Parts: sequence; C-alpha cells; structure tokens
Amino acid sequence: MSLEETKEKLVVKHDERKVKFEEKKAQARINREERKLNLKEAYTDKKISSHIEKAIKKIYKAEDKADKDIIRLLDAVDKEIVEDEEKPIELILFKAENKFEEILLNTELKMQKAKNELIKNLEKDMEKVAELITIEEDLAVVKDEMDEVSALLDERIDIEKETLDIKAKE
Repeated sequence: MSLEETKEKLVVKHDERKVKFEEKKAQARINREERKLNLKEAYTDKKISSHIEKAIKKIYKAEDKADKDIIRLLDAVDKEIVEDEEKPIELILFKAENKFEEILLNTELKMQKAKNELIKNLEKDMEKVAELITIEEDLAVVKDEMDEVSALLDERIDIEKETLDIKAKE
C-alpha cells in the first residue's frame, strides 16, 4: 500500500469521526431541546389545570354564598311575617323577591368574573402553547436537516471508500 493510499484512508477515517461527532453533537442539542419542550408542556398543562380549578372554586364559593344568603333571606321573611302581622304579606314577599333577584344577580356576576378570569388566563397560556408549537416545528426542521446532512456525509464517505478500494485494486 502506497503512502497516498494510506493518507486517503486516514482522511476517510477522519471524515467519518467528524461526521459521527457532529451527529452526536446535533443529537445532544436535539435531546436538550426536546427535554426543554417536555418541561414547558408539563408546566403549561399544570398551569391550565390550575386556572380551571381556581375558576371552579370561585364558582362553588359563589354558589355557597348564594345558598347562605337565600337561607338568611327565608329566615328574615319568616321572622318579619311573624313579628309584623300588620304589614301586608304581599309587600314582604315583594321585598323578598327583590332581595332574591339581587342575590341571583350577584352570584351570576361572580360566576361571570370567574369565567372571564379563566378565559384571560387561558389566552395567556395559549400564547405560550403557540410558542411551544413553534419550538416543536423548529426542532422538526433541525432534525430533518441533520438527517439530510448525515445522509450526504454518509454518501460522501461511501464514495471515498469505493474510490480507495478501486485505487487499491489497481
């Protein structure tokens, strides 16, 4: 084997090592990005669940307060009917009906506020999800590019090996 052939084989081996190193480096970068992406997804899922639970708690709290207010209203109406016999029952019931409407409207308002807050928080999280989607797409592009580069380098190495084999046979 001549000096030139040995030199060419060493160059091919060197190129192979470079390709493998670059592939490992690119794969490490991809793995790191995937880990970051997975952490962000888990964080986003937790945030969304947290927002929903918070809204549900606010709605339950509003319902509980409405129940208590209605019970107090009924007790007050019963008490007023018993204590103030001279007052017309229609007037007492009219006042109670107005108070009941107020309780109902306040409860609906609290529920609507909880819903609006949930929507606002979910919109913020959707912006983060959109960012994650962009990162996923970028990661897919990088993977595709690395696969193409790896395939091209593998082809080049195969061609160099075939060239060396042909030269060695001559």
